[in-house]
Amino acid sequence: MNLFTSAWIHPKMTTRYVIESKNMLFTILLFLATLLGVSLTSYHFKAQMAQTFEPLSLTQFLIVYIVVIPLALLLFLTCAAIITTWVGKLFKGTGSLKNVFQSIVVGHIPMLLPIPFMIAWLIVDVNGFLMSTSSLAANVSQLVAGISAIWAFYITVGTVAEAHRFSYAQSIMTLLIPAALFMGFLFIVLVALVTFMTGT
Repeated sequence: MNLFTSAWIHPKMTTRYVIESKNMLFTILLFLATLLGVSLTSYHFKAQMAQTFEPLSLTQFLIVYIVVIPLALLLFLTCAAIITTWVGKLFKGTGSLKNVFQSIVVGHIPMLLPIPFMIAWLIVDVNGFLMSTSSLAANVSQLVAGISAIWAFYITVGTVAEAHRFSYAQSIMTLLIPAALFMGFLFIVLVALVTFMTGT
């Protein structure tokens, strides 16, 4: 089975194949590869959203976005897999932590697609890449990254449903509840931080 193409079209079947046929070393290495795509995409998303953007040097970019952020995302999404496993049990899900982790990895496979486009942009115009300036290479790369990110989110609902052996509706709730709790926690932390810094 070609995991890259099958994940886009048959995410549930691909998830079952990975669960039954692939070990954790393969899964983690695949995850790190997909998270490289997430990291590269996040750099330019940050550049587009920020009012003031300070571009990194090539060395800084390679260290932060090729090494540090993918590893940090691996840790974060491992924690997310643990929570998703627990919440799934509330909806009568049967997936183990290993199954759910692998399903999240399959859900991220579309994020492999932006990588060659981003690398090509970096090679063709390194300064434009680091400054995230508008160009044909930039527009194509960001379009591919946006489509891949949307599709990855969409198919993750199916991959988690397959891991837990329950419906899409249950999968959506399983994913939304931890996300809502995380956003609530983040909001509380931000409010507390602002209050502490302003003294109000």
